[in-house]
Amino acid sequence: MTNTHGERTARTPSELQPRPARFSHWGLALVLLAFVALALAHSVVVPITQGEDELAHYRYLAFIAQTGRLPVNYDERQQAWYRADWPPLYHLLVGWAVSPLDTTRPHLKDVGESPRRRLVGQIFYPRLIIYTEDANRPWQDGILAWHIGRLISILFASGALVFTYLTALEMAHNLDRFRPGISPPMFATAVTALLAFTPRFVFTSAMLGDDSLFVLLSALFIWLMLRALRGSDGWWLYALMGLLLGLSITTKYSTGLFPLLFLPLLWWRVRQAGRSWRWAAGRLAVAWGAVLLGVSWWFGWIVAFFNTVERDGWFFGLLSPLLASGPDVSMRRIFAFFGGGQFSGPIRPDAVSEGNFGGWLAYLFQTFWGVPVLEHDPLFPWMYLLVLAFCGLSLAGLWFFWRRAAAQSRAEVGILALVVTLLLPFPLLRFFLTYNILETGQGRHILYPAAQAIPILLLLGWLCFGEWAGERGTKSTNSSFVVRRSSFVFAPALVLLVWSSWQLWYMHRTYPDPLPVQSTTFNPQTIPQPLTHDFSDAIRLLGYDFQPDPEQAIINLTLYWQARRQVDENYRVRVQLVDPAGNARFTWVSHPVNGLYPTRAWDAGDVIRDALPLPLAAVPAAPYQIQVDWLHEAENTPLADAPLQIIQFDLGQTQPIPAPANLTGNVEYRLWLNGEPVRQRQTVALSWRGDAGETPEWTLVGPDGRARPPAATGDATAMFVVEPDWPGG
Repeated sequence: MTNTHGERTARTPSELQPRPARFSHWGLALVLLAFVALALAHSVVVPITQGEDELAHYRYLAFIAQTGRLPVNYDERQQAWYRADWPPLYHLLVGWAVSPLDTTRPHLKDVGESPRRRLVGQIFYPRLIIYTEDANRPWQDGILAWHIGRLISILFASGALVFTYLTALEMAHNLDRFRPGISPPMFATAVTALLAFTPRFVFTSAMLGDDSLFVLLSALFIWLMLRALRGSDGWWLYALMGLLLGLSITTKYSTGLFPLLFLPLLWWRVRQAGRSWRWAAGRLAVAWGAVLLGVSWWFGWIVAFFNTVERDGWFFGLLSPLLASGPDVSMRRIFAFFGGGQFSGPIRPDAVSEGNFGGWLAYLFQTFWGVPVLEHDPLFPWMYLLVLAFCGLSLAGLWFFWRRAAAQSRAEVGILALVVTLLLPFPLLRFFLTYNILETGQGRHILYPAAQAIPILLLLGWLCFGEWAGERGTKSTNSSFVVRRSSFVFAPALVLLVWSSWQLWYMHRTYPDPLPVQSTTFNPQTIPQPLTHDFSDAIRLLGYDFQPDPEQAIINLTLYWQARRQVDENYRVRVQLVDPAGNARFTWVSHPVNGLYPTRAWDAGDVIRDALPLPLAAVPAAPYQIQVDWLHEAENTPLADAPLQIIQFDLGQTQPIPAPANLTGNVEYRLWLNGEPVRQRQTVALSWRGDAGETPEWTLVGPDGRARPPAATGDATAMFVVEPDWPGG
């Protein structure tokens, strides 16, 4: 540095410190934009019912949409399903929002409603819902209500991110002492991004469920609590905090211990601001009174309509509808213990094995950060080990922060840590009562109530660990310092953003397309060639489509079937090419939708779009007529007296077999498979072409060594149907 006379002068210590990076509040807007885009994409890609308890949430709010109220007796609770005894604030809000829609349509095909539906070859376990094209766009009736509910969830979660940003901004005033060069808006944006891009947060926020409203109410409460910790002592603030906390309890019970947070808060205000204990008692009374006000409408409803006072007395009669009326085994065991009764039900479902505490911790951590897709998590354990290392370094940094922090900063960090701690007793108690890891170890139950606390603590520890590791960068130029500090502060959020984006891509590839079945949403005008023909009093043909594909030597024939009533047998559809002499030169036999939707699974009113890729390679050139009929499964005899003739076409020349294999004797053949493992009731077609006069005899040999003949043959084709008795392998 030079003075006005051109002489060099020494820099002051303050001038040696790098200046904080300029970072405006536009960072929050960018994070919100990215989050909303990711969440909307998840809400469209992920099939309905794939969120946690999503079907139960839908049935609960659908009941409210239809009746305009909560259930008033146990029969109505049964109708509203197993979530109907849990806090209903989210369901009331969404139910009233979608009440103009008909949430009774379409009727979702729940496998538990009929054993026939277990014949369907594409069931989403563990949700046990048959996913059909009723869920396709344009959304209608109940499906539209479902997606409106998902959109409302995204809006609630976005609001929670705003208050996460404001909370982090409040805490960032002392941050520059530990991490020079990072402005409060940059820190707040990085904290918000850390939460917004967590794969679990993105996924659950995009689903139909009460977690999103829960996180918004919890975020508001924690933001106001930190303002009170900093000196806002108005009684209205404590009343508002209590009311928000009460409303959060009427959304989920997980924050049931949060009223205890007022005790250390008021103790700190008495110590720091010299307030009297009488003043503290008054604020505590206001806060706890507001909590009671916030929960009174829900608990009042339960007591009014579901009490068992006549049977159990006043105390246990009022407690029974809260603890003993739902499906939660741990709550019913607690009620039996305090009531002096004997719990006689199973501790866990028979299919769930007894877990251990280590497994519970691992599952808690896994479901806190990531989302298994169809019960499979391809990134486990490697991505989780990386996140575990990040958490470990952040905890080490928090210890470094705690040793150097001022009293006010310690109080704020301590309150946030207590928020997380108060969420653990209920899950731990439920685990040790049932040893059911899958039910009690779901990490989202901690992520959502502590939506601000966890990312703030982790990022603060992460930055302090960098300081502890000696990355002060005081000798760097301002430009290089800003780049390095920005990269360091946003690195965890960027990793999570990549993970969430990969998760979306993986879900898009993994979730299968819906079955080509519609009930209430089918439009007959979409049938290219409509007609009406009844093969029986249960099966009707509504029309067809006919699209040749010369390059693949395939004719794509699509048949539109309608179930007039339930079908009592698994019929097979038969399609034949008949020459002018009346001889069948090609025969296709298959169960509907190539075995995915056999006729015994059909419900009255179902419309089934059955696409049949008929391989015509090596079929002799000739004019043909396509005829369709149905065959009994056991006897292999036609269902109707005569087949239906629907199409006439001229096969001008014999088509070569695409990409054939060769056998000795100058025989070309192709087994028409899609590269995926075959399913039960799937048809496997085989085409061949050899010297004139040669007719090979084809059999399919399974892993058991048994040779199985084709279900049908033609001049150049053989059709094998993989029956349910075929072994795997």
